Amino acid sequence: MPSAPPKISPDSISGEGWGVVIEATGSLGGFEDGLKAVREAGRFHVFGVSSPDATAEVSPYEIFAKEPTVTGSQSLQSSKTQIAPAPSKRLEGSHGDE
Repeated sequence: MPSAPPKISPDSISGEGWGVVIEATGSLGGFEDGLKAVREAGRFHVFGVSSPDATAEVSPYEIFAKEPTVTGSQSLQSSKTQIAPAPSKRLEGSHGDE
């Protein structure tokens, strides 16, 4: 049976941190630790889905000093999500196809 991967915390990162960090758990701890683990001018991608009521502690100074790029992903479909029609449907009529 394979062993569990080692637990990695921001304190265990040597050097400048990671250039790309992907948070995919949706946990507040994962979000907070992931942001701390990003090196200067690194990228932090948030794919994990947390509760709409969740609030993370973030240092505004850390954002200022590190200048990370933070991106999110809408990975769940909901009634609020608008999905574009298939390209063939959107393009009908734009080339005189109607």
